[in-house]
Amino acid sequence: MTLWTDPAGPHRRHAPAVSPRRDQTMRRGLLLATLLASLGAGAFAAYSAARSPNGYVIGRPHAQAGLSCARCHDRQQPAQEQCTGCHGPQPSTRAGHRTARASGALRCVDCHEIHGSFGGVALGEGAASRFGHGQAEPIAGLDVGPGVQGVVPVVPAQACARCHDPGDASDPMSRCLDATSTMTLCFDEHRRVDGLTLATGGAQDRIVLWTLAREAIARDPVAPGPRRSDAGLLWGVLAALVFAVLTLRTLLTRERSTARDDLAPDVRPPVRVRLPQIDASTCLGCSACVDACPYDVLALERYVATLVRPNDCCGLTTCQERCPNGSLVVRDGAPIDDRPAVAETLESADVPGLYLAGDLTGMPLIRNAINQGAVAVHSALASGRTPDRPDAFDLVIVGAGPAGLSAALAAKKEGLSFVMVEQGDLAQSIRSFPRGKLVFDQPLSVPLIGDLWLEESTKEDLLRHWTRIVRSEALPLRTRHRVSGIVRDPGGFWVECTTPEGTARFRAAAVVLAIGRRGTPRRLAAPLHPSMEDHVFYSLADARSFAQRRCVVVGLGDVAMEAALALSYTPGTSVVVIARGDDFRRGKARNIDAMRAAEAAGRLEIRWQSTVEAVEAGAVVLDGGARIPAEAVFVMIGAIAPWSFLRSIGVRRAGERKMSPAADPPPGSRVQAGHAGEASGRPPGIA
Repeated sequence: MTLWTDPAGPHRRHAPAVSPRRDQTMRRGLLLATLLASLGAGAFAAYSAARSPNGYVIGRPHAQAGLSCARCHDRQQPAQEQCTGCHGPQPSTRAGHRTARASGALRCVDCHEIHGSFGGVALGEGAASRFGHGQAEPIAGLDVGPGVQGVVPVVPAQACARCHDPGDASDPMSRCLDATSTMTLCFDEHRRVDGLTLATGGAQDRIVLWTLAREAIARDPVAPGPRRSDAGLLWGVLAALVFAVLTLRTLLTRERSTARDDLAPDVRPPVRVRLPQIDASTCLGCSACVDACPYDVLALERYVATLVRPNDCCGLTTCQERCPNGSLVVRDGAPIDDRPAVAETLESADVPGLYLAGDLTGMPLIRNAINQGAVAVHSALASGRTPDRPDAFDLVIVGAGPAGLSAALAAKKEGLSFVMVEQGDLAQSIRSFPRGKLVFDQPLSVPLIGDLWLEESTKEDLLRHWTRIVRSEALPLRTRHRVSGIVRDPGGFWVECTTPEGTARFRAAAVVLAIGRRGTPRRLAAPLHPSMEDHVFYSLADARSFAQRRCVVVGLGDVAMEAALALSYTPGTSVVVIARGDDFRRGKARNIDAMRAAEAAGRLEIRWQSTVEAVEAGAVVLDGGARIPAEAVFVMIGAIAPWSFLRSIGVRRAGERKMSPAADPPPGSRVQAGHAGEASGRPPGIA
């Protein structure tokens, strides 16, 4: 067994470094692209400033009323829902509009865009003016009698095009258009003339206002636009230069700080919870960090990035790297106790010679698993452990997911003897993804160690590539081999597996454990009728096989939502989702939005605040006695982490090691699962 040596010395990080030339090229390209983007953003700001010196211009009536931006935007209630505070409820006179308003499909700002340019017509002091976008122009030749005073808002035809067809003569709105078909003349949306009291002159005044407004629009259908401002242009150019300089300074500072670090990806699992912290006083609201996060941990609220799902944060610094001015910093928080303790080499702190890789270590993402699998093999090789028997292996790799496959490729490349065992099939966790699911493993900027293929692709493409690699490289993969015990003695390890044919035992100098954290799926704590045992599933690989069937999905996590959505798109399939809560509490924003849309479209039904009491023949019984017809039941309520198995082989939680550090086994001690084998090297009699 050849030792793996590092010419840079023992203090160099164990992961192979990425080529500095390639990394420096990437940095220079990123620097140039960001600088150009900054200049482009500044140029756009200058252009906008030239067009509109005040940015978002407050409409003329609101400006005359003395309203500021904070009047609508500096509140808990959304700005688009605050119109009625000053204007009153203003109910519609049309039945269709009232229905849309009641359902939330039609809001005040859908017709009366506050910052739009269409504006309206102002009448008073014997004159009329057309106003819009902060500007007003008089309308010549329009005879406005004395005492006539008021403002008539004008709605553009495009605002009505969401529900109406302005070009269809049979559409009711075709009778409301002006001669140019760009403005609407139906001013009786909120108040009809026949509903006013003639005695007070209200109806007569309103008829006069509407008549004059129609004539004003006929004379001047286009509202005045913003005036060019040389001062605004100057301020815009200055803002562009300042933004570019600050961006360049931030990137150069980051370049100097990262130049001191090793360029190899860090495969060490985090020991503390890492969460982003945002300085709201300096946040630009650019959404760069929101777009960079693969788990929808961040969201833009009131123009500031906000941490909305801390439990889903994986601790990556991609969001920090994308922040243009350093407003977001990822900091360490509380210790992570629910993880195995491993050294920098990924060797277990409890079981020497046992290396952990993949999601089991607490580092998510396929890319991290691939890197850890390769590093674990390099670390085992550098340890100098050799087999103590001619028929023993250098390594036994447990698990054939991304970490296990990467470890197998690295072991073959180093010329090690090894065997890879898997309780299911190749990449079983990825096989359980819904059909056609896009596997997009961010951040793609993290370099890969090893030779395992990984690109953005569907699960079918990913499995096809990995299957081809296993066959072309002739990797010794043993599927349907469930590890029932691992015993360590002074000479190495015994790994015992149960197979369809019986029991198989392997002897090895070291073990790479890459089994993931999903463990065993959680099962329903409810009686299950024998006839339904073959109709209860814990994963969904192909929704098409459940076409024309009545399906029930229990759970509301990301996996459950993706399964429910896949089933809802299958022709003829009815889908009912059982959720304990009263609303969505966790999950990716895109899944939640898709679920809301599917429920609104009638493709699925969600039973909130419900639990399953029993699964009877052909039905699911809920608390309260409701019966849901079911031909297939998908239970997706999480999984039980494999801690019982890990404890059986001597691996403890980091929190348990803090409480009893004296329990750490000394090098050369024996750790076993089941019955002990003899220290002489004979295989153990594990039950």
